Amino acid sequence: MYLKSLNIYKNSLILREITFHKGINFIVDKTPLKENKESGNDVGKTTVLRLIDYCLGSNGKNIYTDSEFPDKINLKLKEYLEKNNFEIELILTENFNSDRNQIVIKRNFLKGNQEVLLFNGKKIKYSDFSNLL
Repeated sequence: MYLKSLNIYKNSLILREITFHKGINFIVDKTPLKENKESGNDVGKTTVLRLIDYCLGSNGKNIYTDSEFPDKINLKLKEYLEKNNFEIELILTENFNSDRNQIVIKRNFLKGNQEVLLFNGKKIKYSDFSNLL
């Protein structure tokens, strides 16, 4: 399976669509250079990886915690993700030239009956997720 796309929704509206291609994919900082300084920082490389990880079954805590300080939760970010109903959709494919045999995983950051965990459009339990994948 290949990563086909990662889509980020806010209140059901698409906020960002990241399309992957067969082969090597790069996340590039397109920020204009200032004072001949190169950055590459804060362009979202780690966030993209963490969101993919979340869609593949992680608990998502690494999205709003720092790996150096795992006990320190960024409550503002956690509440922002929940309040604005962000949903993350990962599309996996066997073939980039066809939509057949795709796996579409969609998750949000809410809990209980507001939690969204969809596998090809079907709501599933988190405990069943790894077996389906």
